[in-house]
Amino acid sequence: MYKFCEKICHDCPFSKTSVPGALADYKVHDFVTLQNKEFPMPCHLHLEEDLTLEEAKLLVLNGTLPVCRGFAESMLMSCKMPRDHEFATALQTLTISGDALNIFEFIKHHNEKEI
Repeated sequence: MYKFCEKICHDCPFSKTSVPGALADYKVHDFVTLQNKEFPMPCHLHLEEDLTLEEAKLLVLNGTLPVCRGFAESMLMSCKMPRDHEFATALQTLTISGDALNIFEFIKHHNEKEI
């Protein structure tokens, strides 16, 4: 069962209010890849630094970690519906706040030269 953050964090990389280019140790390409792979990205506020992506995915799948609301809204706004039926169904329950960047806005906001 997927759960989502109730709102988009102010410093979420998918937030329109995020600092351009502030992606910690990640690149724009990393986030685009996660969205293309339909990876249910957990919220950065709930992550421990030593988790691998696979460990984080398992924690998201069992409901321990919430899916990043900005990432989820970005998927919807980018017309990216996951093939995983359960994840797609969960995404469709969300109301888009208008505070997230779609993937094309995300690329431009965080430096389109990375792609």
